[in-house]
Amino acid sequence: MAGNSKASIPEALRATSAAPTYFKPFVYNCKNGTTKTFVDGGLTANNPTELAIFEARALWPNRDIECIVSLGCGKPKPGQGSTNLLGLVGELVDICSSAQTIHKNVKFWVNMTLHQTSYFRFSPNNGEGSVPLDESDPRILNKLVETTTEYMATKSKKIQKLKHILVGHHVNLNHSVQNSSPLSDGLSSEDFHII
Repeated sequence: MAGNSKASIPEALRATSAAPTYFKPFVYNCKNGTTKTFVDGGLTANNPTELAIFEARALWPNRDIECIVSLGCGKPKPGQGSTNLLGLVGELVDICSSAQTIHKNVKFWVNMTLHQTSYFRFSPNNGEGSVPLDESDPRILNKLVETTTEYMATKSKKIQKLKHILVGHHVNLNHSVQNSSPLSDGLSSEDFHII
């Protein structure tokens, strides 16, 4: 999978979402007959934007990156501080794989070296990132929908700019794309609704 664009989308999704205690590790059968085992990408790259940029550069070294979209799950509530070694190790892993730290690094890197690249990060700033993966309480889930909807409503200008980039800059009234870029081939403005 690393450096391999041959994996199917379901295989890649299964590999990156194999959260320990929820799902079994994913075993990928490589073309050369070997296997690789994958677990949740959040263990080492809670925000994989940086890795995606490096992977894109490795796969397509002569192509510019026109647009980067990073979607977050919200910022986690601040930790309470650990009183035992195991808790401290967990907090150190959280600090090292912080999605917000990666966002700041990518934003800096794009501003300094990828001037032609548009970078968008959407992640609610409401502490909702602390909800457990297996949360099923309808009140909590409804609150997530409500706070995320409110957050996205504050980003309408950013969303319009992103839509403009993705559909190739010119959309007429019947939603056909004109002057399309390779990124927007076959897309229309109807493909980009935020609900």
